[in-house]
Amino acid sequence: MNNSFGRYPEQVNRQIAMIKEIILKVVDAEKIILFGGSIYEADSSYCFNELDLSTFFNQFEFLVILLNSSAKQDVELLDKIEQRCAKVTRITAIVHDAVYINEELSKGSLFFSSILKEGVIIHDAGRVVFPQVTPANLKEVLRVAESDYARWGRQARAFLLSAEYMRTVSEIRVALFLLHQATESIYTAILLIHRGYKPTTHNIDKLRRYTLSVSIKLAMVFDLNRNEENHLFRILQSAYVDARYREAFEVTYDELDELLNKVRLLLALSDAIWINRFNALNKRSGQPSIYEIK
Repeated sequence: MNNSFGRYPEQVNRQIAMIKEIILKVVDAEKIILFGGSIYEADSSYCFNELDLSTFFNQFEFLVILLNSSAKQDVELLDKIEQRCAKVTRITAIVHDAVYINEELSKGSLFFSSILKEGVIIHDAGRVVFPQVTPANLKEVLRVAESDYARWGRQARAFLLSAEYMRTVSEIRVALFLLHQATESIYTAILLIHRGYKPTTHNIDKLRRYTLSVSIKLAMVFDLNRNEENHLFRILQSAYVDARYREAFEVTYDELDELLNKVRLLLALSDAIWINRFNALNKRSGQPSIYEIK
């Protein structure tokens, strides 16, 4: 890790400093590490981002490490941190305790080892020292990624096909719930193949934000700066609960058809992202770089 965030533009440095202060008011963090966002330029050593997003995204990604916590506390603190930091700029946070990080490192986590190696440390209480990061076993990373995409990609296709059938029998609410599940599965697949990590949530808005560093095209499937696109995404987001339980939940056939097309596009993009990821990992491990979706 390094603490060289002072090299960034003054406005960015001020935002980072303010975010640090907000996080420390929420929780007694052991370490706060900046590992992604708009300040990153395309760099082959940054394993989560193969594109230059600096002109597109105005958000940061932070890993907040605690001394001790539970999974439930992590989720609650994550929400609180993101909400309070939104007053400064939009951020995506990951919160875990040091025990969890050490367990993941012992399993050979490419995600956390890369953050500890390349991330920019903006706060360090000095109470925990992590072991020296060793190079990841890329063949094992590839094996796990292939297994993850086979599972989550297949699941996404099944949910989408089921939603398409429900559209033909006019079961709009069921179709929308299934589209939510397909979308959640797609975002999960993308996160797993790129990071080997996914947050514990059904919130597709959070999952979408976690995937933004992978490809600009993912962000453009639902351009939330446009009212119509934002409206469609909010329908999909609420479908996880409202399509099943809220009597007043009403959606038109046109809206359902637009969402079907959106999820089809999202799935096609995830296939392309998987091919690129597979070939990149193969190349890094010295293997042939040819793959086709079966």
